[in-house]
Amino acid sequence: MFSRNGNRLSNSCKKDGRCCSDSKCNGYNHPQGYRYDSGCPDGDRYGREYHSDVVVSWKRVKHTIEVEPEDTLLDFKLKVLSCTEVSPENQKLISGGRTLKDDDNMFSELNPKYKDVFLLEMKQPQQEEGSKPSGTSVGEKDAAAKGDGKMEIEDDAEDEGKNLPTGLHNLGNTCFLNATLQCMNTVPELREALCREHYKRQEGRDFELTRSMGRLFRELNESEYNYIEPGALLEALKQRYPEMVVKEERFNMYQQQDAEECWLKVLSSLNNTLNTKDGVGIDRYFTGEFETTLRNTESEEEQPRTRKDMFLKLATRISKETSQLSQGITQALSQTVEKDSETLGRTAKYESTSLISRLPKYLTVHLLRFEFRRDVENTAKIMRAIDLPMELNLAHHCTKELREKLMPVQQYVESVRDAKITGRQTTQTLNEVIDAELGKDTGCNESGLYELTAVITHQGRTANSGHYIAWAKMPSEDYPKNYNQHERNHDLTLWYEFNDHDVKIVHQKDIKNLFGGRGDSPTIYLALYSAKKIE
Repeated sequence: MFSRNGNRLSNSCKKDGRCCSDSKCNGYNHPQGYRYDSGCPDGDRYGREYHSDVVVSWKRVKHTIEVEPEDTLLDFKLKVLSCTEVSPENQKLISGGRTLKDDDNMFSELNPKYKDVFLLEMKQPQQEEGSKPSGTSVGEKDAAAKGDGKMEIEDDAEDEGKNLPTGLHNLGNTCFLNATLQCMNTVPELREALCREHYKRQEGRDFELTRSMGRLFRELNESEYNYIEPGALLEALKQRYPEMVVKEERFNMYQQQDAEECWLKVLSSLNNTLNTKDGVGIDRYFTGEFETTLRNTESEEEQPRTRKDMFLKLATRISKETSQLSQGITQALSQTVEKDSETLGRTAKYESTSLISRLPKYLTVHLLRFEFRRDVENTAKIMRAIDLPMELNLAHHCTKELREKLMPVQQYVESVRDAKITGRQTTQTLNEVIDAELGKDTGCNESGLYELTAVITHQGRTANSGHYIAWAKMPSEDYPKNYNQHERNHDLTLWYEFNDHDVKIVHQKDIKNLFGGRGDSPTIYLALYSAKKIE
């Protein structure tokens, strides 16, 4: 490909807005640090902007980081995070004696040169008198509490003796794995099966991954340290799924991966090797079933076909009209596909309609936030806000047969709720209204009612870059002493934020700020719903 002045751009760099003619340039690494990374796009007179490598100095270690033309300071801070584990809000970057501001654009305002050095310092948190410092390293016990004194809850709700859960060390772009593990650790049946080694097979790389995960879960739930290293598990993941653990030798870190892909691969390995204490495969707790009907829209003679398929996640499509989770699920369950038609002897359009014929106890919901854009030849993130309910009823997405089995339990829940208001007693017990077949189906949801218990958020513009964070609803037994605000106001229900090694407590109202529509802020990408507990 050529620019308008005749230079072959696929073999030359760009320097100061013009095509490079330096005889020492080898077409990829310019002697002054300018890099050209692809051909000239349509409408671009001189080719693409150059990239530059800069150096960030942190704790006497220098990290080389690539800066791209469109990078904002936030983009740059996310790259610094992957190298240093210092979260963006705690980063203080200094260049040429000047502290960088959040609204700085790396190229247009700072104009970084090859091997420019940026000094990184940790911002000192504003601590009130009596609060405890945070940030102890692996191997150091936190003698008081593993908290940072920044819990935004009522003063009488603080419990200084309460330990926070253990975090996971980021080994260089491994936040996708850390977030996945912290969310899975919220599932009691999975946690128990892993920690007690309820294996149904003990050979192969799936087993090695499962055994390594069990060791890590035991450490996570028993450790007295602020955070631990998942290095052994990362190696086991590499042996089973080498495409998920790729080392960038140039930057001495791993390539970022898609957390949703990691979730499904890890879950698949667990399903192959792990049982619950009752001898039932762990997959029964995570796997649902679709009943899908295909109808040829171009031929009335062809009879509709119905099949059943298992699923590990429920996809949610996002369009310009989508604002509620239920809308996105409906769009994903009904779509038009092209298939070969024996009746017509050619490819025809079919209407594919899916209904749920089995609901798992733990439902994974995937918000399809990334789409391929042909105009830029890359994936782009859909930032639109999608309202995720804290309680979800999926009965209307189920087959008629399943819906009829779920309704007696839902009616029972309503009667219990009314009884609490009116003071009347219910005439039935829960066991009397549960369908007999559902009662025997271990790992299913007998009511169709769910509550949101964990989410994975993504911050960035593409699935294979940016930063992943896990958020999990705090179990009632973990609540600080005397904290009862959540009983009066659900927005004050407590959650944990697992930002790699940094763990802190947030309110449920903070989770609602993760629905999207807030620029480059963390946005929910994967949600874990658990069957609602019914008493």
